[in-house]
Amino acid sequence: MEIIRNRILVERRLKDSLRYDRAKCQISRISRFGLLEISRQRIGPSLIETTMEDTLISGIKCIIRSTTSSVAKLFKKLEYLDIPKKVSEVHIYLHETLEKYIVENSKSYISLLEKKFKIKIKIIEDNNIAPPFFIIKAIELNNKKRKTSVIYDDLPKTLDPEVTNEINKTKERGIKKDKFNKKTTEKSSKTDSKKKKIVNKKNIASSEIQPTI
Repeated sequence: MEIIRNRILVERRLKDSLRYDRAKCQISRISRFGLLEISRQRIGPSLIETTMEDTLISGIKCIIRSTTSSVAKLFKKLEYLDIPKKVSEVHIYLHETLEKYIVENSKSYISLLEKKFKIKIKIIEDNNIAPPFFIIKAIELNNKKRKTSVIYDDLPKTLDPEVTNEINKTKERGIKKDKFNKKTTEKSSKTDSKKKKIVNKKNIASSEIQPTI
């Protein structure tokens, strides 16, 4: 870095690489000690600020998806879902906050989706589902019989059934081992108490028998 030409080449390469950065970047010249200063000024808000919001869940501060981002996710999912031809209606189960937001702001978009897929879309309020999550169900009419099937389930999944079975088996084994250990300790304590009683009886008998002079 002692040669000035090399310093200029490094500065140019840095400037070229920072052209694709969305933030405003200012680069100073390289000093004699090889130090360089870069300042970045953010133009827009970050992804977390735009898509997340702070809430209280059972008295604990949490960061969850905002209503706008969760509704946008729902609409994207509806656009790219493979809905079979026999389906006549689609029911969307979601929280009250999301339902209100859709009713107030995006009725026209739902009507466009209904025309596109030629089906009815119903939004059903269900407060048992947490705000960022939703469930999409399809309803088919076959010989005047309604069949409901879950197309998409956004709820957080639990462990696989095999894993849960293994966990339950290990728990049962641990309980059996604890019971066995308790039984063995009880038996050993009983045998110890019996031995102590026998020793005490022997001591009493020996003390009663006195030697004859």
